[in-house]
Amino acid sequence: MRTYIQEQGIPKDKILDIRLRVENEGQKPYSGTLKASLDFVVDGENVMLTQGHWRSFNEDYLDQLHASVDGIFLEATEPDFQYIIGEEGAFNEAAGKVGYVNADKDFSVIVTSASTKVEAWDLLRDSTVYAVKRGPAQKVGYVCDQANLTLEIIRNNANLKKLDQEVKAYCLWFIFARTTPISKISEIDSIILKQKIDDWARRCRELGIEPRLKFSRCPARTRSHAKKHV
Repeated sequence: MRTYIQEQGIPKDKILDIRLRVENEGQKPYSGTLKASLDFVVDGENVMLTQGHWRSFNEDYLDQLHASVDGIFLEATEPDFQYIIGEEGAFNEAAGKVGYVNADKDFSVIVTSASTKVEAWDLLRDSTVYAVKRGPAQKVGYVCDQANLTLEIIRNNANLKKLDQEVKAYCLWFIFARTTPISKISEIDSIILKQKIDDWARRCRELGIEPRLKFSRCPARTRSHAKKHV
């Protein structure tokens, strides 16, 4: 981004107006301004920039939010998945060896009349489905958007085929790029992510589905490593 700004000669007062194209799996691509894409909290000020607007919040709100998200059932992480080094393919293969069914990139689970393909979830075990996302906390929130899309399709009976399995629990499995483990989601330094999780959990409960969370860690990608995987 810095290189692009320098090459294009964009003045400082216009940087937040830069338009971005966002492409996430299972979602229709969309564009928006850089300002609308930022998740930024001013330390010690109880002020955050979210969805292009500055918003203030108080400690009571944070306490309520943390109590809510920490009340979501936390599924134990298998020892082999506490710290994940391999890429997505290796992880899916390892998960298959301990009872998970790989549904990653399977667009046949949910089929709607819309042209956009929907990836329902990544893994399945018994009656629990798992949406898995890897990266820093500030960049994995869109898994909640994907999960909400699946829940909305289920709510509206918009799937053109009957699901092959009963969904009793929906688990968001976060593989956080961080050096230290966490014991509860309130420890994550992203209010936006916690708000999205809280909203997703409420939608699950409205459908009689138990929301769950699961945590793993992975190495943080260096800038040079990230460029190789663009």
